[in-house]
Amino acid sequence: TWNNPGTSDIEDMIFTELNTDQQVAAQKLGYEEETWDCWQNHYSGYAWDQLENYGVLRYFELFGWTKGMWSADSKPDAWRKDW
Repeated sequence: TWNNPGTSDIEDMIFTELNTDQQVAAQKLGYEEETWDCWQNHYSGYAWDQLENYGVLRYFELFGWTKGMWSADSKPDAWRKDW
């Protein structure tokens, strides 16, 4: 999975869902809860309403996300672009 991001089940888990060994390993790689959920999970483990609590909802909306899309696991066109 190293060369194929998004293909490991662990990438869909928010930091608090990781078991203790996984959290320790992530921390050794420099991740904390906030950085894991942003950089690794991209907040996909959260419900739409939780995104506002983390202060990121407006950014997802700017990319074209809606609550319906988030719940249906569909992605806006801007999300699929290569950067």
